Amino acid sequence: MIENKVISRLGDYEPKYSNRFVVTLPEDFNLPNFTVKSATLPFYNQGKWGTLDVSFTDLIAPSASKALNLLIKRFPYIKYGNNPHTKNSERKILFEYTLSSLDPTGVEVEKWKIYVANIDYINFGHLSYDVEYTRSCHMQIEPHSCELIL
Repeated sequence: MIENKVISRLGDYEPKYSNRFVVTLPEDFNLPNFTVKSATLPFYNQGKWGTLDVSFTDLIAPSASKALNLLIKRFPYIKYGNNPHTKNSERKILFEYTLSSLDPTGVEVEKWKIYVANIDYINFGHLSYDVEYTRSCHMQIEPHSCELIL
């Protein structure tokens, strides 16, 4: 009897799944949502937001490599003095993007707004004659701040 009550209660709740998400970058980046392969959710540690990763499938068109290369030119790395603990309030926001979790029908159930202070690195992938995989590009960003808005 107790088992039936527990099972009926579990049926009332839908967990969030890690493969139901969408990342929305600024339109002028020319990187459509469907090119995003993976993304890390924000995390907060010892008074600051941790670095976040976004991976892209590198298509022939639109090319993630080309779009990310333009970001390097547009937003060169900013070194904030010799103090790695420079307060976020002193940092400039380069751009912002959203990271949304979806329910099974594609409706947003959680939405983060990420304000980017720096692009730490962009990795254009790996080439090999040994494998036949799709190419990926990876970007690591340093958030200025993150806000859960939904």
